Amino acid sequence: MVEPIRSLISRAMDEGVDLVVLADPGRPPFSRLGEFFDKDRGGEMLNWSTLQPHPIEGRILKITSIHSFLSLRVCSFRKRYSNYPGDKMKQLIIH
Repeated sequence: MVEPIRSLISRAMDEGVDLVVLADPGRPPFSRLGEFFDKDRGGEMLNWSTLQPHPIEGRILKITSIHSFLSLRVCSFRKRYSNYPGDKMKQLIIH
């Protein structure tokens, strides 16, 4: 079942979806899915728990589009260093 979900998420990201969030009680196939979408592919595995109405815990897989992540970082970077002259800004972004 991991391969069809992995394929669906990959296709969604290719089509411009910026964020996918999945929750699971922590079964091994879900862990394999999380390993595929590691940090290099925009994934982050989080633990969650609640006490109400019953104690329960699990994992959340948050997958962020690499393209939106990179553009957000560049925008944040430009905003932070907007007082640099143009050539200096290009050097900062490249390095």
